Amino acid sequence: MERAPSIDFCIPAIGAGARYLDYLVANLLRTAAHPGRIRILVSHHTDEDRAAIEATACAARIAGFVKVPAHENVMFAPSANHSSAVNALVAASTSDVVVLSDYDMAFLMPGWDARIAAQLLDDGSDLFGVSYPPFAVGQQFAAGSPLAWLSGAPMVKYQRMPNLSFLAMKRALVEAIFPDGRVTSYDRHAVEGNLPFRFIGTPALAAENQIPLGLMQWLDTGFEIPALIARHGLRYNALAYRSLAEQRAFSAPEPFAGIDKMRQPEFFYLGDDPFICHFKKGSAKAMGGAPANLFDLFVANVEGFLATRAPAAPPRETMPACAHGHRATRGAVGAR
Repeated sequence: MERAPSIDFCIPAIGAGARYLDYLVANLLRTAAHPGRIRILVSHHTDEDRAAIEATACAARIAGFVKVPAHENVMFAPSANHSSAVNALVAASTSDVVVLSDYDMAFLMPGWDARIAAQLLDDGSDLFGVSYPPFAVGQQFAAGSPLAWLSGAPMVKYQRMPNLSFLAMKRALVEAIFPDGRVTSYDRHAVEGNLPFRFIGTPALAAENQIPLGLMQWLDTGFEIPALIARHGLRYNALAYRSLAEQRAFSAPEPFAGIDKMRQPEFFYLGDDPFICHFKKGSAKAMGGAPANLFDLFVANVEGFLATRAPAAPPRETMPACAHGHRATRGAVGAR
C-alpha cells in the first residue's frame, strides 16, 4: 500500500455502556498505527444515550453520531436494535474500509489498523473479523411460552466465519453487495414476528453454516453472512476464538473464571498472536448484570498485556489524547 487507507470505525452503542465505549475509543486510537486515518461513528437510540456518551473523556474523538430509534414490542429486541444500528452506520460510512465493532471490545495488537489494511487490500480478503464460540448454548423459556419446548435445547451460531461483533470490509465490497447499505435484515426478520431459530435440516444448510446436521441454529445480527459468502464466493479471514482458559493475554483471569461461560471475556487471535478481546455481554453487564469492578479488572488485564507489546509504528499524524471532561460537539451523520 502506498498510503494507509481511511477507516470508518462504526460502533453501535447505548448510554448505559458509555464507559465501555470510552475505553474502546481510547484503546483503538492509542494502538493504531495511523489514528489520523480513522473516523469514529457511533449510533445511539435516544437523546439520553447520546448525552451519556458525550459526557465521556473520549467523546471529542467521535466524528459523528447516528440516531437509530429502538424497536418496541419485538422479541429479542436488543438484537433487532443492533441490526438497525449496524445498517444505519454502514449507510453513513464513506471511507476506504468499514469496521463494525461492539462497544465492549479492546485491541491487544498494536498496529491493528495496518493489519486489517494488509488483510483486505494486500492479501485479498473480502471479510476480516471475529468468529463465534465453538459451543452450543441453551435458553430457558417460561413454561407457558410457545417456545417452552426449546428450553435447554442446544443451539449454536454459525461457525468459523466472521460475524458482526467485529467485522472489517472494503467500501467497494459494501457498495457491490449491499447497495442499499443494509448489511443484515435481522431487524426486519424480528419485526415481522419471526423467531430467531432455525433447524439445520439439510446437508447444504449444515455445510453453508458449518453447523452439524440436526442442531438448532441461533440466528442473530448478520446471520446471512454465510449465505453471502457462498453466493458471492467471498474470501474471508476469521480470527481464531480462544476461551478464557485457552488465552495467554490476561495475566490475572481468575476473577472472570467464576462467572457464566457465556459472559466470560473472549479472545481472538491472528495467527499465534492476540488481536482483540471482548468483555462480552456488555449491555447486560452495564445494566446491572455484573460487579462494578469487573470492567476495571478487564481494563487492567488489557493494559498489562499491552505494556509487554511493541508499540505501533509512530504515525505520521499527531493525534490529541482523550482528555477527561472534554465534551464532544459533533453533529449527526446522515446516510449516503
